[in-house]
Amino acid sequence: QASAGLVVRSHSLELLTMEGQRVAASVRVAIEGDQPDHLAEAIRKALAAANLKSKKLAVALEHQEVLFRCFTLPVLPKGEWDAAIQFEARRYIPFKTESLVWDYRVVQQHAEAKQMEVVFAAVPRESFRVVQDALTAAGVQPTVIEPRSASLARLAEPPKGQAANEFVCLVDVEPEVAHLAIVKAGTPYLTRDIGLLPNVRLPLPEAGAAGPTEPADPKVQRLLSELSVSMDFF
Repeated sequence: QASAGLVVRSHSLELLTMEGQRVAASVRVAIEGDQPDHLAEAIRKALAAANLKSKKLAVALEHQEVLFRCFTLPVLPKGEWDAAIQFEARRYIPFKTESLVWDYRVVQQHAEAKQMEVVFAAVPRESFRVVQDALTAAGVQPTVIEPRSASLARLAEPPKGQAANEFVCLVDVEPEVAHLAIVKAGTPYLTRDIGLLPNVRLPLPEAGAAGPTEPADPKVQRLLSELSVSMDFF
């Protein structure tokens, strides 16, 4: 239960200080280059700016190569889960599992159908190692390293004792891309990145013309369209 977290993005990182599920303070630092030492330096700058005493942080990865897959398997004894899930995952991912750092969660078992739902997540081993090395160089002890979708999903967890039977769509919006996660009970089932158009505004309508008085934003239009398609597909 870390009280602070680090979100590693493509060109920047954010250091968030948390009070429960609320962000109490945040620091954003640009990553000035694509080498591991650039990431380590950005982490050091963020730690200094936030003036954190503890170096134990939860770490969320934005990495575009993070893979999420949801599939079903016949109900199996727990001791057989690892082998069976690794075998099944090979059908859905374009990489050998040996080249990945991966994990999974059995989210639901259907006794009547004799099936269990599995959410599988993975990231290329080399990409994971680069982040690990940068964290070590910056003196950070990660309490967890996980995909951003998993971190977002935790924000939608219901209070203790309350059932979580509904899916929720969460969106993390950046200037050029939005990340979508459809989650339930703290677990992402579908994730995708949505590229946004340049922020070019449409001309104002002519005097007396019907329609909205505010110009439409193409980014908003694209985001709403892609959200609709994703939720309908899911």
